[in-house]
Amino acid sequence: MFRSQKHNFGTLIRRLREEKGVSMRELAKSIGVTYGYIGNIERGEESAREDRIQSLAAALDYDPDELLAVAGKIAPDIVKIYLSNPKKIAALLRAQV
Repeated sequence: MFRSQKHNFGTLIRRLREEKGVSMRELAKSIGVTYGYIGNIERGEESAREDRIQSLAAALDYDPDELLAVAGKIAPDIVKIYLSNPKKIAALLRAQV
């Protein structure tokens, strides 16, 4: 993940957390990480694994696919679909633009 992606992801996490009125400690506890990890994510100093992004999405009531996209990642089930027929899927996606 590039620095700008980390920053955008972290900014979104902070905004969602603050909108819910949840502290970093509360969010961290709810997904099983340290509050320092949440701080690093919010400052764009650390990237999150897909499973942690899924947990963040659930804790913050946010669409997991959208949160993965902001983080520059793609859900594993979507990757599997793409890999089943990359040429056809790529053409389909390009036609939507």
